[in-house]
Amino acid sequence: MLEVEPLEGLVRERPYRDVRFELGSGGAVSFDLAREQCGGLLETAVARRLQSDVPVGVLLSGGVDSSLVSLLAAAQSPRPVRTFVATFEETAFDEARYAREVSARAGSVHEEIAVTLDDPAVALARLVRAYGEPFGDDSAIPTLALFAGLKPHVRVALTGDGGDEVFAGYKDVRVFLLRARLRGLLGTGDLVPSFLVGRLVHHRHRRLRELGYGALALGTSGAELFSSLLRDGWTRRWREATMRAEAW
Repeated sequence: MLEVEPLEGLVRERPYRDVRFELGSGGAVSFDLAREQCGGLLETAVARRLQSDVPVGVLLSGGVDSSLVSLLAAAQSPRPVRTFVATFEETAFDEARYAREVSARAGSVHEEIAVTLDDPAVALARLVRAYGEPFGDDSAIPTLALFAGLKPHVRVALTGDGGDEVFAGYKDVRVFLLRARLRGLLGTGDLVPSFLVGRLVHHRHRRLRELGYGALALGTSGAELFSSLLRDGWTRRWREATMRAEAW
C-alpha cells in the first residue's frame, strides 16, 4: 500500500500486513501427529468463537472449509447450530444443494437467504465502510449482501474463510509444487528458455498465450506467480472446472 504524508510531501510503499510464520521449538513431527494436533486446534478455535452473549450462526456454502466449521460447531454446541447459505438466481453460483446435505448431517437449523446486489456505486461505498482495509476480492459484494440478510437472525457468524490460504487449497499451489520438482531435477537455471516464453505470451492464438504465461509462472518468483497465472484467465478456468469436485 502507499502511505502519504501530505504536509511532509512523503510517499512510502509498504505491506499492509507483515505476518511472520515461525515453527515452534518442538522440532519436526510426523504427518499423523500433525493431523491430530491440527484437529485439536480447529476444535478449540471453533469452541472459543461459540462463546458469545449474542446469537451465533455459521455461513455454510457446502465447501470443505465451511462444512468443517459447521460440523465442529454442531459437535460442541449444546443446542442445534444455525447455518445459513446464500442463494443466487444464477445456478452456476448457487451452492444451496450442497449446503443442505451438510446441514442434514450436522443437524443444524438451516436457512437459505436470497442475495440481491445493490447498485455498484452504493455497494462500493458500503464496502469501504464495512471492511475498513484494502480488500480486492470480488466476493466482498455478495458477502456484504449476505451479512445484511443475516442481521435479523444472528449477530455473529462463523465462516470458513482462510482455509485455502492456511492449507494450500488453491489449485494454483500445484504450480509451486511442479516448479520445485522441476528445479530439483534441472537445477536453478531457467526452466523454460526466455526467448520461447516471450514468443508464446505475445502469440496471436489465445491457447498459446496461456501456455506461455503458464511457462512464465514456472520461472518467476513466488510474488509474480499468481499475477502471471491470472492473465488470460488461467485461474478462473481451473476453479470453474474443479469447483464441485473440490467441495466433495
